Formats: sequence, C-alpha cells, structure tokens
Amino acid sequence: MIKILFSDVDGVWTDDCYYYVDNGAQIRKFSTKDSAGLLLLQSFNIQTVILSGDDNLASRKRFENLGVLGYYGIKNKGQFIREWAHENKVQLSDIGYVGNDINDVTVFQLLEITYAPFNSPIYVKKYVKNVFHDHPNPGDGYFRFVVEKYLESQDKLDQAYERVIRGA
Repeated sequence: MIKILFSDVDGVWTDDCYYYVDNGAQIRKFSTKDSAGLLLLQSFNIQTVILSGDDNLASRKRFENLGVLGYYGIKNKGQFIREWAHENKVQLSDIGYVGNDINDVTVFQLLEITYAPFNSPIYVKKYVKNVFHDHPNPGDGYFRFVVEKYLESQDKLDQAYERVIRGA
C-alpha cells in the first residue's frame, strides 16, 4: 500500500472553475464528501498532501481546516515530488497522485499509482495509469471516489469504512 497520496486541487477537489464575486474576490467550491476520503486514508495511516500549481487563500484555508499539509505555487510537480521523496526518505513506489491537467504530467510520468478524471485533456490521459468513467464530477466527491477505488484495489475498502465508523 502507498504511504502518501499527493493531490492537486483544481479539477480534483473543485470543479476546475474560478468564481468571482462583485468585489473581485475569487472563490472555490469544495465538497464535504471529499473530506471523508481523508478519513478513509487516515484509517490506514496514509497521509494526504496537497500539491497545487496555484496559490490562493481559499485552498489554503480549506486544507488548513482539514489538517492537510499543502504545497502551493509549485510549477514543476514531478521535480518537487522527486526532491520531496528524497529529502523525506520515501520511495516513489510509496506515493500515489491525483491530478487532471498538463501541470500534472511530470508526476504521471514519475509515479506508478496515478489517477485523473475522465474529463482530463486527451494528452494528459496518455500518462495516467487510472482513468475511471463512472465517477462523480470533480468537486462533487471525486477525491473520495479515487480513495475508495484505491482501497478497493487493495481489498481494504470495507475495513477502512469499519475503522472510520468505529472511530479507530
């Protein structure tokens, strides 16, 4: 099993759209369904780390509230993960990744356990190991869906839910 799941934000946790209010502030919509994916991963001590090419207050606040470590404004995500893994003495085979666009390709090329939604660009999907066609839209439970699919592939999904329900 992986030890860490890195995840992009836009197009995974959000619907990949930016919304602007009258005062010019940028807002994003996050689904509470996705935070259950964190609990499922935590039940097996799998850490979630946010890795975003964008740096905005809404994302920072969301993941700070969830207690999730995040790195923002990262332009070369593949290089970042390679260096992060080396510095933290983590094997690349212990890392999974969820992303959706061209700034994620270097990660998709680097790691073996990767996921992207079906609406990712054709070019990007060439490098992704797992693209499902029966998932919720990004921003509407997609991250949780990926977590469920991963745990199911490890025959651990029911056990994860039981642990979360029992509070273990």
